Amino acid sequence: MQKTNRANRAKKKEFFFKGKIADMIGIHESYIVNAVCFGYLLLFGILAKRVLQKQGIAIDEIE
Repeated sequence: MQKTNRANRAKKKEFFFKGKIADMIGIHESYIVNAVCFGYLLLFGILAKRVLQKQGIAIDEIE
């Protein structure tokens, strides 16, 4: 029984954000974390490209 308690304590310390979400709502539903992160990266890329174009930097032409 003691090994189980130690293992459980070790697992609890290793949880990351997605792991906590998976525990709360389920493993399949926790993939929304990935979708949100990729959506943020997409939005950042689009906005950064617009800012660079306003500054006269054509990102598509950089070699």
